[in-house]
Amino acid sequence: MKTLWTFGCSFTAEYFPVGEKFGRSYYDDYKDWRGGTLPDVWPTILGKKLNFTLQNKGWGGGSNYAIFNKFLECVDLIKEGDIVIFGWTHVVRFQAANPSSFDGFNQILPTMVDYPETGLSPKSIEEILVNRSNPIWVKEVLNWIKFINLYCEKMNINIFHWTSDYDIFNCESDFIEDKKFITPPCDDLNHNHHMMLGYLSDSRWYDGKLNAKIIEETNGLIPDCHFGEYGHKKQADYFYNHIINNLL
Repeated sequence: MKTLWTFGCSFTAEYFPVGEKFGRSYYDDYKDWRGGTLPDVWPTILGKKLNFTLQNKGWGGGSNYAIFNKFLECVDLIKEGDIVIFGWTHVVRFQAANPSSFDGFNQILPTMVDYPETGLSPKSIEEILVNRSNPIWVKEVLNWIKFINLYCEKMNINIFHWTSDYDIFNCESDFIEDKKFITPPCDDLNHNHHMMLGYLSDSRWYDGKLNAKIIEETNGLIPDCHFGEYGHKKQADYFYNHIINNLL
């Protein structure tokens, strides 16, 4: 059986961490609200629709460095005919060495500047985050994408990319006609039409209701803006339709 490989941040990862040993999270609250179960995330749904074995390497809070490194760690396991999907995250994120962490790095997010284990002061982290807001950093990710595409083409691997960061690429990027990029349609009239997550959240897909995100599905009870059951189903369907029309 062929394998579906997915790489990305929390918008690709399983609902994790869940369980008392990790400390309570909104995902625990969501599980309780649903009566003790969590829905399938879009990679799981997509794998079933394609009849592919799934290897979901999504990592909540991961930077693009972590996403690319996850790919490099298992690139030798990806075989001809497999499908690989990258969900690139916000360019401003980066990683810093932390020998006490499980993989040697902390993922640095713009919502937090206090990472004492890295030896970087909050001021230093703030300065780096400001520097990384420069659009020139997008070129780094685009070069990774170029390398990944060339490798996958040589190995007859089906490769696709999407992103939660409009600045990396969008439906108006000059290379976007390439079938490898999954974007919302440019002729959509909604104000969020360039943003994949905004497009998939639109109420038109849910009988006129805002129901894609956990916060919406729970009527504001759980303030988490990741996709819930219905958003993941919509994303899986949208990706499935693109992929089956563009397989090697």
